Amino acid sequence: MNFSDNLKIIRQQKKMTQTDIATQLHVSRQTISSWENGRSYPDIGMLVQISTAYDFSVDQLLKGDLGMLKHYEAQSANNRRQQRLVAISYDLVVGLLFLSYLHYFFALERRHRDDDH
Repeated sequence: MNFSDNLKIIRQQKKMTQTDIATQLHVSRQTISSWENGRSYPDIGMLVQISTAYDFSVDQLLKGDLGMLKHYEAQSANNRRQQRLVAISYDLVVGLLFLSYLHYFFALERRHRDDDH
């Protein structure tokens, strides 16, 4: 059984409507419908909230859904890639600031030497 089926079955067993769970999770009913029909997946944080609302473990919700596991693996890889880009950008900015400081320092030094002559 896949995640979307699990989500729908658990909700129905809890005798909740899509609107009930949507209100509890602070999302739209259409979002719940998209998850239950397999059109989209909740993010990791929302997955934890769903498991709490349904009193089911995340493992039980995901069990048997390779597509969803692949989705989260891809999402995790994308997050790591973004973190690397942020780190590289930070390093470049710090490096440029350092080079700007050196340029300014040497320009002042040169001006000071020219004033002495």
